[in-house]
Amino acid sequence: MTRSAVARRWALAAVAAVAGLVVHVGVADGVEGDRAIPATAPETTPPAETSFAEGPASAAPATEPAAAPGTSAASESGAVPGTSAVPGADAVSGTSAAPDTGAAGKARVAELPPGLPYDFDLTVTTRLAKLNSDVVIGPGSFRSVIGFLPGPDGRLPLTGDLDLPPAKAAMVAFRFMPVTSTITLTPAGQATGSAVLTIDGTPNANADIDVTLRVDLRVSEVFQDGLPLAVGDRCRTVSPLEIRLRGKVLVVPGSVSTLTSTVTIPPFTGCGTTEDLDPLVTGLVSGPGNGLTNRLVTRPPV
Repeated sequence: MTRSAVARRWALAAVAAVAGLVVHVGVADGVEGDRAIPATAPETTPPAETSFAEGPASAAPATEPAAAPGTSAASESGAVPGTSAVPGADAVSGTSAAPDTGAAGKARVAELPPGLPYDFDLTVTTRLAKLNSDVVIGPGSFRSVIGFLPGPDGRLPLTGDLDLPPAKAAMVAFRFMPVTSTITLTPAGQATGSAVLTIDGTPNANADIDVTLRVDLRVSEVFQDGLPLAVGDRCRTVSPLEIRLRGKVLVVPGSVSTLTSTVTIPPFTGCGTTEDLDPLVTGLVSGPGNGLTNRLVTRPPV
C-alpha cells in the first residue's frame, strides 16, 4: 500500500469518528440533523399524587428547545400534542376535572326545588262527556314542594311532579258498540302554582292551592266489539291538557282531600297504522266539559 493510500484511509477514519460524535451529541440533545426527535417521558416522571399546589408546573423540562418548523408547540399544561397522557397522571396544575354529565347529574337537575315537601297518593276519575262514561286512573302519586319565599300576592310558590299509571277504559261508542282502550296521562313538565299554608296544630292544617298541571293524553290498545282497532302507539292529543286544581288540601298524614275541576280534551293526531283514524278518535273523545275528580291522600313525611 502506498503512502498516499494510507493517508487517505486515516483521513476517512477521522471523518467517520467526527461524524459519529456529532450524531451521538445530536441524539443526546434531542436533535438528529435538522429533524426534532419526539420527546419521551423521562423515567423519573413524578407520580400522580405529587402535589402541584406550590406553583405552576410543566411536563416539559425548563431547557426544552423550541419545536422545529412543521411541529406544534406543547400545550400550556405541558402535554405534547399527539402523545397520550402518562397513566395515572390525571392531576395537572392549571387543569380541572370534567363535570359529571352522567345519569346522576341529570337526576339532580330534575329534583324539586328546596321547600316544604308534601306528597300525596292521587286517584283521578275522569268523566268523558261525549261517551258519558267514567275512567279511573291510579292510584298514582303527586310529589310537591312549597317554597319559602312568598310572591307579591303573599302566596308561596308550589312545584310538583305527577306520576299516574296507565288505565283501562271501557265505554260504549255510538250507543251500541262496546269499546275498550288503554289511556295514559304523561306529564308535560312540572306542575306549577301557589299555596297558602295554614298550620295550626289541628287535623285541619291545610294548604290552599292553585296549581296547573299539563299532561299529554295517549290512547292505545283499542278494541272495538272485541276486535283490535289499529290505532298504533302514537295516538295522542295534539297539545297537552291543562288541568287546574284549586282548593284546600289537608296536609296531616292520612288525611283525604277531594278537588274537582273540568278539562277540555284537544283533538288527536297520529292515530292509525293503515288508515287515518284521527277524525274517529277526535269525534269520540275530544271536546270540553270533561269532569275530573281528584282524590288526594296525604303521605307521611319521608
